Amino acid sequence: MNEAKDRSSIIPKGVIDISEGNKEIAVRLALQARKNAILIRNNHTRVGACVYTRNGCFYTGFNIQNYCHKSYHAEETAILNYLLSCTSPIDNIIGIVISFSDNDIKRLTFMCGHCRQIVWDHTRNPDLLVTEVDLEGNIIKEIKLKELYPYPYPRD
Repeated sequence: MNEAKDRSSIIPKGVIDISEGNKEIAVRLALQARKNAILIRNNHTRVGACVYTRNGCFYTGFNIQNYCHKSYHAEETAILNYLLSCTSPIDNIIGIVISFSDNDIKRLTFMCGHCRQIVWDHTRNPDLLVTEVDLEGNIIKEIKLKELYPYPYPRD
């Protein structure tokens, strides 16, 4: 039986007080989270994500594949981490960073529809900045959530 990996050190909680800007910190944390993706096969795509807030809090996530039907996407686990840990209003989220490898970026798009809806539902911020980065942290694409997902399923 494989021993479970301790993941407590990869999920930063609370305020990080350093001189970098929030987006730059989120990029670094998304890249770090990506390394911890749980894949069924090694050739599957590793994805990391980091949600960041106005007050300097960061919540990471990575994709988790299962042999059963439901797997979890990095954006989804970052939002779930925020929901489990948040101490501030939900509309405090201002951005999410997603990291892919260069080859994966060429064939994949921004968040899937499922993740777009989850982020929309739980951030309530149409101006949320969605940033996609390569493995070196270079910004590949950046767009506001309302442009990425202009017709979300109604919350009412």
